[in-house]
Amino acid sequence: MGVLVMFNSGTVFNNGALAFSKQLIEMYTKNIGGSAFIFIAIAAFTTMLSATLTALDASARTMDTTINLLCKTSLKKTYTYWLASLTIGTILIISFFTNQMLTLVKIATVIGFLTTLFLLF
Repeated sequence: MGVLVMFNSGTVFNNGALAFSKQLIEMYTKNIGGSAFIFIAIAAFTTMLSATLTALDASARTMDTTINLLCKTSLKKTYTYWLASLTIGTILIISFFTNQMLTLVKIATVIGFLTTLFLLF
């Protein structure tokens, strides 16, 4: 659905996260109708929130399992440590790059690539 709304729309997308979100909600509202604004805004927010929570949980569980396999023992609080570390790291990265969405995506891609290499070996 995003391709149908965004592709060839002629819109120049803003690089800032908040401005981009506003543009996205306005595009959907224009195509679906003004009365659907609240539903579109809630859907956009819950989609991003659930994706963020899922990624944080999955990353923390993966790192917990990796550390326990590498140490050949079951360390007790590694999940909590990783969840807290990843949450703080995510908040810091987002706060520094709120107005530079493209740079934020590039950093996330590089971190994901490097993490995958670490987990592969």
